[in-house]
Amino acid sequence: MLRVEKTDAEKAKEMQRVFEYCMYMMLGSYFKSTHCKSNHLETQLLLYYKEYGLKKVYGLEERVLRLIEREVLPVVPKEYLSCDAKIKLIRNEKHDVTVVVLTVQDAQLLVCGKYNGKESKVKAAWRESPGRLFDVSRGL
Repeated sequence: MLRVEKTDAEKAKEMQRVFEYCMYMMLGSYFKSTHCKSNHLETQLLLYYKEYGLKKVYGLEERVLRLIEREVLPVVPKEYLSCDAKIKLIRNEKHDVTVVVLTVQDAQLLVCGKYNGKESKVKAAWRESPGRLFDVSRGL
């Protein structure tokens, strides 16, 4: 059986997707309940996550958890964490990231992250404004 070695670009893309799935999964766990409205993209990210392997994922999940605690939770009012959230995953091809959009009551949380090993980053923005939610096509 012929095995084709992946290029560095392919490996980086896969790690970005695994990172995004960890971010999506862990963000959702902070709310009372979540419902993802992007089944196709969620499934794609899940497949990258499963392929990566459990032993390797634990370290990445720890890194994502620290990033969420440092960059995301401080922008979310605590009373919203006890609410139900609807999640939408949106691919931003220009920047090669998936934006996680959580809608909680009349507010929105946008989160995107870029995997770069120990230098990985997460950005978050919160808006409470009925009828004036983020234009997610523009990213953060």
